[in-house]
Amino acid sequence: MALGHKIRIFDEEDGNIQVSIHKEDGTELGLIAIDLPFDADGNYLVGDALNTYITEFIPNEHYTRKETVGAGISNKADVEAMVEAYPASDDPMAESETESIEEIIDKRLKHHSLIS
Repeated sequence: MALGHKIRIFDEEDGNIQVSIHKEDGTELGLIAIDLPFDADGNYLVGDALNTYITEFIPNEHYTRKETVGAGISNKADVEAMVEAYPASDDPMAESETESIEEIIDKRLKHHSLIS
């Protein structure tokens, strides 16, 4: 799969860029941040040299695999059948995804009798 890119953000303070990665039809696949390299004169690479440098960072294999997996793998049910989920926790202090940090802290302080 041929992928392209667009420079979206230039962070002057840190000397890096954020680059969006696109399929040929323009569909955006993801973002990567790249520290800008210097040329022999101590300037940032620009033009074709920068485009070539950016292209080296694009994880083509990752996006090709993601597209293949997204299209469906015929034996995925075989893998799903092998999955053994972790047992439910009986730990009263286990963190719930819906709890706020304050609720978690309050539970732990109450558990250790540090607050009532």
